[in-house]
Amino acid sequence: MEEKLGQHTYDDRPSGDPLDTDFVWATTQLNSNSFSLGVNESRLDALVFALQKMQEYNSKIVSLSEHRDVIQGIPDLDNMIEHLLNYASNLRFRNSSEQKRTQAHLAVVFNFMAQKDNLVNISLANDSRRIAAASKRDSTAMKTIAVVTMFFLPGTYIAALFAVPVFNWDAGPDVSVVTYRFWYYWATTLPLTALVLLIWAFWEPVTRFVWTVYDRSVVRKRPALLPKEQLDQQSVESKQRLDESQQR
Repeated sequence: MEEKLGQHTYDDRPSGDPLDTDFVWATTQLNSNSFSLGVNESRLDALVFALQKMQEYNSKIVSLSEHRDVIQGIPDLDNMIEHLLNYASNLRFRNSSEQKRTQAHLAVVFNFMAQKDNLVNISLANDSRRIAAASKRDSTAMKTIAVVTMFFLPGTYIAALFAVPVFNWDAGPDVSVVTYRFWYYWATTLPLTALVLLIWAFWEPVTRFVWTVYDRSVVRKRPALLPKEQLDQQSVESKQRLDESQQR
C-alpha cells in the first residue's frame, strides 16, 4: 500500500503515483485490514485477561501448603505464564500500532481522493471557461450578422415590394402607379402572416407540455430517495458499528 501511494522514504522500494491508485481497491483493503486488526485486538485482550487470571490463580495455589507438592511437579509454570503474558502484551501493542498505521493510510487515501476530485473539478472549470469563451465569440458573430441583416432588411423588403408587377412604373401622369389588383397582395400576405403567428403560438405550449411529460417520466424511473429520518438513522447505525469495531 505504501509503495502504491508513494508514501515512504526508502530509495530501494518502488514508489507509485498516488493519484493513479485505484481508490476503491485501496479503501476496501484498508477497511478489511482495520476490521481484522479489531478482531485480533479483542482476541489478544481476552488472551491477556486469561493469562493474568492464570497467573493470579497460580500464585494462590502456590501459597497453599497442601498443593506445593503438585506445583513442584510442574516446573517453571509461573515463568511460562509470564513469558506468554509478555508475548501477548507485545502482540497487542504491535496490533495497536498497525491499527493506527491503517487509520493513517485511510486518511492519506481520502486526502488523495479529495485532491483527485479537485483536479477533476479544475479541469471541468477550465473546459467550462473555454466553452463560455467560444459561446461569447459565437454570440458576437451572431450579433454582427443580426445588425447587418437589420441594416439591409428594409431596403431588401422595399426593393422586393416595388418589383411586384402590381406597380406600373411606366404609367403616365394621369394613370395610377398602383394597379387595381394590388389588394391581392394584402389579401394573401396578411392571412399567411396571421397563420404563421398562430402556428407559433400553438407550437410553444405543445412543446412545453411534451418536455414536461418527458421530465416527469424520467423522474419516475429514477430510484426513490430515502427520507431524511431514514438517512439519519442509517448514518447513526454506521457510526455505532464503526465505534464498536474500533473498541474491539
